[in-house]
Amino acid sequence: MQDRGLDPNSPLPRYYQIYSALLAMIQHGELDLGEALPPERHIAEHFGVARPTVVKALDLLEREGLIEKQQGRGNIVLGQRSKPEAKTIAFVSSSSFSHELVMGISQTAFEHAFQLQMLGLDSEFKSLREYLVTAIQNGVKGFIVFCRTGTTDLPIYQELIEQNIPLVLVDRYFPELECDWVVYNNEEASYQLTQKLIERGHQHIAVIPGIEIDTTAVKNRLKGYRRALEDAGIPYDEELVWLELYKNFYPDPVTQTSYRDMLQERLERIQPSALLTINDTIADHVEHDLLLLQSSRMHSALKGTIEIDQSNLSIELASFGTQAKLHYTFLKVFAVHPSFELGKQAASLLIRRLQLEEKLPNQHQIIPMTIVDYAGSQQSLQRKEG
Repeated sequence: MQDRGLDPNSPLPRYYQIYSALLAMIQHGELDLGEALPPERHIAEHFGVARPTVVKALDLLEREGLIEKQQGRGNIVLGQRSKPEAKTIAFVSSSSFSHELVMGISQTAFEHAFQLQMLGLDSEFKSLREYLVTAIQNGVKGFIVFCRTGTTDLPIYQELIEQNIPLVLVDRYFPELECDWVVYNNEEASYQLTQKLIERGHQHIAVIPGIEIDTTAVKNRLKGYRRALEDAGIPYDEELVWLELYKNFYPDPVTQTSYRDMLQERLERIQPSALLTINDTIADHVEHDLLLLQSSRMHSALKGTIEIDQSNLSIELASFGTQAKLHYTFLKVFAVHPSFELGKQAASLLIRRLQLEEKLPNQHQIIPMTIVDYAGSQQSLQRKEG
């Protein structure tokens, strides 16, 4: 201790400075395990303090499990107390997840004293396997995954399962994977939306799936749309499934104009009376383009090139999203999916997996949406998934 002394200008109490000096000696290996500290009297003389000040420093070391007071031997070094192993989970996500989903995951992780890592995937990310391996090496114990569209990543997630790394898929899942997943009741919600449009008198309803056609979320919404038509005795018509429209979430101005032209051509040629969009991003673009098309028609009517009664677009819209849409012209019915709850349940399921020692069967949870129609009624959907 000859090179350690008190700093009279330090704002820290003297006992804490003594504690820090002794702690440094233990951490640097100057005192071996099982070795006794110098007697309290010698420590007090070295630092020029009274023994009660030294006792206070030693009490702090003892509370932290670094020393132990033994009768007849003094204060014995136990070594550094091992830090509890960090509990870490990771959220692996594509670019289309919502802010509320992340909030549900992060708050639940915090409540259970878990750290959360995040990796955002886009279609060009090629290092998923390397990321997961590195994450596991750095202490990640399990993963919540918002899958990219397609099956490219399927073998990578299968490897996690084979290594007994807990995996919870969220929003969409791979039917081929034997793992946990938490999703919305997509088929039933889509059934209800289509049924609402039918109840409003629509028989010719087009559906716009958008970009993520290969995910189970979109496929199950298409199933619900088709089942509602068939249950109402309306033939399913593939010409009303518009796969080519709004395939990019954020199209550039050239593409956007092309989509608007395509929408106009479909409306004029096929003449649906209602549209169902698979998500609210597509709904935003469709609403915007319908307003522009209606404005163009009104301008043509004012010029006398079309009749006044042809200027108004008689079309109604249904869609899905995290929040009900207000101040929309064409949107008439909407399925609100609780993203926060989805994230919360996914994180809770993963944490239960990590905390339980015994192996449990795979868990599949389905979170109900709420149907909002703009006539004012709401209906909570039952838990059902295709």
